[in-house]
Amino acid sequence: MKKKLIAIITLAVIVLILAVLLLGRDISSPDTSDLAVSVLSVPDKENAFTYFNEAAKTLFWPADDALASDILNGKAKAEGDYVRDIILKNQETIRLIKEGNKFRICQAPEVTGFDTLMPYLSAWRKIARVMTLKAIYERENGDYSGSIETCMEVLKFGNLILEYPEALIGYLVGMSIMDTGLEQLRKLVCINSVTYDELIKTAGELKEFGPYNNGFIRSVKVEYRMVDDIIDNISSGKQNIEELVASPLPDEKVNWRLFQPNRTKKLFADFFRRAIKEAPKPYYEIDAAYFKDVKYAADKRPWMFDRNAVGKFLIALIIPAYDKCFELKSRMDVSLSATRFMFLCKAYEKKIGRLPDSLEELVPEYADSIPIDPFDGKPLKYSADEKVIYSVGSDRQGSSELAYKFED
Repeated sequence: MKKKLIAIITLAVIVLILAVLLLGRDISSPDTSDLAVSVLSVPDKENAFTYFNEAAKTLFWPADDALASDILNGKAKAEGDYVRDIILKNQETIRLIKEGNKFRICQAPEVTGFDTLMPYLSAWRKIARVMTLKAIYERENGDYSGSIETCMEVLKFGNLILEYPEALIGYLVGMSIMDTGLEQLRKLVCINSVTYDELIKTAGELKEFGPYNNGFIRSVKVEYRMVDDIIDNISSGKQNIEELVASPLPDEKVNWRLFQPNRTKKLFADFFRRAIKEAPKPYYEIDAAYFKDVKYAADKRPWMFDRNAVGKFLIALIIPAYDKCFELKSRMDVSLSATRFMFLCKAYEKKIGRLPDSLEELVPEYADSIPIDPFDGKPLKYSADEKVIYSVGSDRQGSSELAYKFED
């Protein structure tokens, strides 16, 4: 009996040891070829990035930009020499942006890791602000055609960045630039001096922008490439986990040597594949909770019992808030569609003498169909009485931030 008990205990210990060894063993290297980022072969002279990058080098932005910010935020007028001086000092910058906008591809240098510098992005945002100041200056001085043209150049600029982003930050910068151009364009739609032909032409040009699913997918793949680089660096000892965070590591008794690089790559790859799969879907079909839950689950304590403590820490640290990214992408779709239909509504008014009672009146003469609200799968909402086109928003309550009024 005693020998039998010893045998059972011995067997249990062996099974336990084997289980620990198996759980602690890394998996084979995962196949992530589907997450490879395509690098487009384009001559420098046909690459919009060549011109945008040069524009960043010639940019002038005032050291004291408080007045510029007030003008951009509608708190001050673009009068006097202040704005005119900024425009004059940026003539070459603006020319280069217009030149770059003539091309179809903006292939930026490859981003391989989180330490890859992209100094041009902050400059591009300032360039968009310069051009927006120009559009405001033109509008306030009665040059409405010039203002529309400048707004469209801003949109073409942002559109190229959104179509070919290097990393998620590039995608978000492109979106910010698009938002700037659309906001100023909407301020022009109700000006009586804007002609019927200009309204129709602008609406037609807006139809060519978006959706930005391919750009979003590209940014996701670049994010995985950067993560893959970090994992390899930590695994090879080129980089320490402490270098990734500005604050001290968690004070738990975690063995930071417990790292399974291949398993970590698979965890990230599965997450990014899910983001790519969801990208073409309208927001109301996306499982936004999944993207919140993955990060939350990885961030749970303690990691001390996990054989891949470093991998779980990296997931909690690095994974972007894609639930918010999907919302921002959908908001851009709404903004583009609403702005386009505002121009069509005003063109209809120029011809008929009143705004349409419903957006259906614009079909088929002015539009093939009414745009769908990505937040509920139904047509965008419109009120002729309140002169507004709006979306229900992510909360499906009719977000005031996604209500676009015809400003008289």
